[in-house]
Order: sequence, then C-alpha cells, then structure tokens
Amino acid sequence: MSSKGVPASECLQKNCPVPSNVLVKDFARWYCKSRSGRLAPKPNLKSVKNILKKFFAGFQRITETEISDELTSHNLRLIIELEQWKSATSQAETLNRELEASLEAAQSDANAIQQENERIKEACRQNSLAANCFRAKTARLEAVVKEIFSALESAKAKILSNLGHVH
Repeated sequence: MSSKGVPASECLQKNCPVPSNVLVKDFARWYCKSRSGRLAPKPNLKSVKNILKKFFAGFQRITETEISDELTSHNLRLIIELEQWKSATSQAETLNRELEASLEAAQSDANAIQQENERIKEACRQNSLAANCFRAKTARLEAVVKEIFSALESAKAKILSNLGHVH
C-alpha cells in the first residue's frame, strides 16, 4: 500500500507513461462536474485550461516523464471544442425552450381566436334568426295595416255613400 490506502501500482511514479487523451478528458470532465465557479454554476473555460496546465505540470514533475507540447495543446484544443459544443448545445436548448413557450402561447392565442370566432358565428346566427323573425312580424304587420286601411277606406266609402243618400 502506498499513500492514503491506494495501491502503489495506481500511484504516480517516476517514468509513468503519458496519460491518454481519454484519461485527460475524463479528468477535465470530472473537474468540471465536481467544482462550481465563482460567477457561474460551473468553472469557465479559462479555469479548465489552467487546471489542465497544472495537471500536466504536476504529472511531469512527479513522474519526470516529458509530455510533448503537441499532446498538451491537442488536449487543450479538444477541451475548447468540447466547451464550444456544450455552449452551442446549451444555446440550442435555450432557444428550443423559448420556441416551445412561443408555440404554446401561439396555440393558446389560436384557441382563443377559434373560440371567439365560434362565439361570433353563434351571435351572427342568433342575429339572423332575430332578423328573420322581425321580417316575418313586419310582413304580418304590413298586412294588418293594409287590412285596416282597406277596412277604413271601405267604411269611409259606406259613410260617404250613406251621407249621399241622406241628402
């Protein structure tokens, strides 16, 4: 056993092989998930780059294994690409949520418009029925008025006729 209960075979030692890209990415992911930033929920890209630089420097110091600048810069580029992808994904998810909210609002508006349209149609139908009813009543009233005028004319003629016979 070595330090803190970890077997010596799993501890960093002189001449350890250079960590694989997968190990470095896993370390960077672990770092991002296990920390919280001061200004944001997760560490920013600069913090991740700095911790990777410290990781490589510490690895070189303890193992005395030379890590090429190419490998270091390659891993940093991969981390940057990963962060850019995460950022783009996050922005896309935000836009998707905004679009979903807009779609729900538009659907709600469309439903309200449809209900208003149905209400207006019903009001028009009711108005049309009322207008037809008034037309029918008006026609009956006109017929009654004509009958009354006709009766009055007939009564007037009889009265005049009776007055002409009286004189």
